[in-house]
Amino acid sequence: TWREDTLAMSQLIRLPHIPESVLKDISAFDIVDGHREKTLSLLWALMGTFCTVTLVNYDQLKTEIIWAIRSNEAAFDNPDMTIAEITNTNPTNLKACQTLLQRWAQALNARVGNDVPNLTTSFASGTAYRNIINTYASYIPHVTQFSRNSNNTSNSRDSLSSTLAAMGCSSAFITLLLPNTSSSPSLSSGHTPIPTHDFTLTSLTFLASRLLPLAQTHRAASTIQRWFRLRLLPRQVSKRITAMRLAHDCAVVVNARDRVVQAAIVLQRVWRRVIDGRIRRLEGDVVRFQCVARGWLVRTQGQRRNVKGRVGW
Repeated sequence: TWREDTLAMSQLIRLPHIPESVLKDISAFDIVDGHREKTLSLLWALMGTFCTVTLVNYDQLKTEIIWAIRSNEAAFDNPDMTIAEITNTNPTNLKACQTLLQRWAQALNARVGNDVPNLTTSFASGTAYRNIINTYASYIPHVTQFSRNSNNTSNSRDSLSSTLAAMGCSSAFITLLLPNTSSSPSLSSGHTPIPTHDFTLTSLTFLASRLLPLAQTHRAASTIQRWFRLRLLPRQVSKRITAMRLAHDCAVVVNARDRVVQAAIVLQRVWRRVIDGRIRRLEGDVVRFQCVARGWLVRTQGQRRNVKGRVGW
């Protein structure tokens, strides 16, 4: 009922972390009547106030910030001091958590040369969000990285919208995060709406709660694969060494067989030469014997003719 909502709204106004700009235009009647924009604004304010500390794993967030700094230390004036400051930050209160979220966005954008000095105007164009999501795009299923320097604004916005939709973001959140200036009559003049500090922090909280688990899961799988490959490497090396030894033994056997075959060929060649020499000598002996035999026959026949002639005379 509106009385209960009025009581709840009066208690919310007393909370120190709820922005006054959110609650001053929202009444209990708006919530009871189902005013969509004001209800969503109230829910965003509540989530940004009470869920920032619990939605994000800040130990992992600090690890991500340190990784981003280490990957491009030239973009930071004093990376060691920044890392020490991040490490010593204790995310036990809302302000510390918000500081870590801002440092996370700044570190990821610094890797690609984009300066994010604040949480209002720096996030108006969507480039800061694009750089953050592009860092983790390879970890999102069915999403590929899109160009950071896309000249077509509508294509860039569509790519970022499809990526957010693949992460499970609702169309209302995508519309709030990436206002379409071409389709909104109030924004058709070309002026980009500037988000509030609290809205940007809430958006970063949501993105960190979705992107960090995906990155942790992907990197855990990569670590398991890397260790499995390291465990499998000795077996593969052993198999390769065995194959190399077997190939060497086979090569030795083949070389030995080739030497035996070559020796047999040499022996056959020498033996053929010996046989050919014997055949030539035998032919010479036969020819000489034939010559001697023909000479003896000729002489014998001549002697017989002489004997016959003398007797007949």
